[in-house]
Amino acid sequence: MKRRRALLAFPILAAGAVVASIATSPARTYVRPACWNDIRGLLPVPHAGTPYALTDFVFASKHVAGPVHYTIATPHIAFDPARRKGKNTAQAVICLGGRGVAARDVIESVRLHEIAADAVPPTEHAVFIAVDGGESYWHARESGEDRMTMLLDELIPYVQRTFDLRVRAAMGWSMGGYGALLAASRRPDLFAAVAVASPALFRDYETMRRQVPDAFDSSIDFVANDLFRVPGGLMGKPLWIACGDADPFAEASRGFAPPRATVVRTIAPGCHDGGFWRNHVAEQTRFIAHALTV
Repeated sequence: MKRRRALLAFPILAAGAVVASIATSPARTYVRPACWNDIRGLLPVPHAGTPYALTDFVFASKHVAGPVHYTIATPHIAFDPARRKGKNTAQAVICLGGRGVAARDVIESVRLHEIAADAVPPTEHAVFIAVDGGESYWHARESGEDRMTMLLDELIPYVQRTFDLRVRAAMGWSMGGYGALLAASRRPDLFAAVAVASPALFRDYETMRRQVPDAFDSSIDFVANDLFRVPGGLMGKPLWIACGDADPFAEASRGFAPPRATVVRTIAPGCHDGGFWRNHVAEQTRFIAHALTV
């Protein structure tokens, strides 16, 4: 993998909104056909506040071959790094989406920018940072890609320094739900709380091989990154976990409970799709907003 000398970031023009869909392939089949009739979850989310403004950026990483995009959602106004610098430090929430979901779509697909306008107290000055997740499951791979190191060692220090932000929590969906939990297990000092929907957790290697056989390179790789065996910094953390009762990850979501962690758990009708996530994103965001005030 070509190494780059410096970490660069600059705004890029916003792309049109694209609602994320769930990919289906011989390697992974997440959605059961009956789940697509979740009409309520597909309807627009009503909101009273002014939606957060979205600003797109891109940077070069030593741990990812191509450019990494990230989107910053800020209350009411376009994000101006120069104007933001030197103000009271805003609290930031890292947002990780499903497999292959682009940074902006992580936010727009669940309407997080609208929900946050109602859920986050105006005095908190919280911002949300969504990051491209690719398809490598947020851990070091044999290919050389390591998006977790990119996130923890490159992107987070960069945005904290450049935009005068303080990362304090994480949210995630599907593969990004696992990534958010893994990030907090590795760096508990950065994340006061984690809220995830349909996290791609596996109770054992054989289950992983049946459900998503390319999520880990080997049984050794799986064990090294298994949060059931090694929860790390998740112990004692406040966690919010929601999963559909017909989701392939429901059993793992029911059983995930790091020692001394305070887990708010919702297992409700639904599957592994955007409808379920939109139905529960308000509760998810309120949990994070409350954690920021503690």
